[in-house]
Amino acid sequence: MTSDEEILDSIRQDSGLAELLWHVCEFDLFRGEYGEPVRLSSEIALHAIAGDVIGGTFFLCGDPGGSRPVRYASSEGQAGLIGQGLNGALAIIVGLPSWWDCLKSLDPAI
Repeated sequence: MTSDEEILDSIRQDSGLAELLWHVCEFDLFRGEYGEPVRLSSEIALHAIAGDVIGGTFFLCGDPGGSRPVRYASSEGQAGLIGQGLNGALAIIVGLPSWWDCLKSLDPAI
């Protein structure tokens, strides 16, 4: 099994793939900071990995190693789990252009 870190490294090393993910899916590895401090009520660690054009951020949840759940938080206070791992999250982002419509409005603390 490929870890999330290996997937991220592969994207970073392939500028064409990184550019494609940015232009098609607005998944930008160089915009990984969320505007405000965020946390899960469970206190599980969040690691910002990418951002989008509207100020949202993609997070890996939990400690490094293996596959970790991926959450997305928009700048408008919506958030949601988009994959049980980065592989699945990227499949959703690429294959379902309207995935943002499935997000819920939440407290800013996610």
